[in-house]
Amino acid sequence: MVRDRTYTDLIDEEKLHESVDITATDIVLQGSELSLQERESKLYDDFDMFTSTPGETIHSYYMQFAQLINDMHTIGMTMKRMQVNTKFVNHLQPEWSKFVTDIKLAKDMHSTNFDQLYAYLRQHEAHANEVRLARQRERNTATNPGVNRHGAQVQARVVKCYNYQEEGHFARQCTKPKRPKNSAWFKEKMLLTEALESRAYLDPKQFTILADNRDTIIPAQASQEISTPAAF
Repeated sequence: MVRDRTYTDLIDEEKLHESVDITATDIVLQGSELSLQERESKLYDDFDMFTSTPGETIHSYYMQFAQLINDMHTIGMTMKRMQVNTKFVNHLQPEWSKFVTDIKLAKDMHSTNFDQLYAYLRQHEAHANEVRLARQRERNTATNPGVNRHGAQVQARVVKCYNYQEEGHFARQCTKPKRPKNSAWFKEKMLLTEALESRAYLDPKQFTILADNRDTIIPAQASQEISTPAAF
C-alpha cells in the first residue's frame, strides 16, 4: 500500500513548485474578487451616465436600459424600483416631456416597472416624433433666415447701385464718379422716358439712366432748353 506524500516528504525543488502553485491560485482568486468589484463600479457609473441620444427610437432606448439593469441583476446588484423608473423617464429626449409628466401624474413610480412605462411611451412615439421635427424646423429657421417655415430656400434681397448697376451698395454710397447732369443728360433721360411710355425696347444701360431715383423729375429749365429751338 502506497501512502500519500505530505509536504515534508517533498524535496526542495518540489516544495518550491508547490509554493508557486499556491501563490498563483491565490492571485487568481483575489483577481476574480477585484474584477467583480470593478464590474459593479462600472455598472454603477453606466447607470449614472445613462441617457438617450437625439433621434433615438424609444425601442432602442428601452433595450439598452433593460440590458444595463439585467447586467446589474446578474451579479446580484439591486436598486429600488422608484430609482430605476425615475432614471428611465428622466433621461428621455425633450420631445417626450409631455408624456413624462403624464406618467409622473398618473403612474405609481414605486410599484410600476419600467417595462410598463415603455409600453405606455411606445403608444405615443409618433406624436413625440412630430414634436421633435417641429422643434428642428424652428431651430433651422432661427439659424438660417433664408429658409421659410416650409423649408424652402428664400432668395435674399440684393442691394443694387443705380449709377452703375453694381450690387452691394446704394447709389448714395457709390464711390465712382457720377455722370454729369447737363442738358445732354436731361435730354437723354426725357427721350428715354418717352420711349418707355410708348413701350419701346430699352437696353439695360438705358434703364440704368431712368433708374437714377435722385433725379426723377426733369427741371423745367432743362425741358425748355431741350424743346426750345436755338435762335440764330
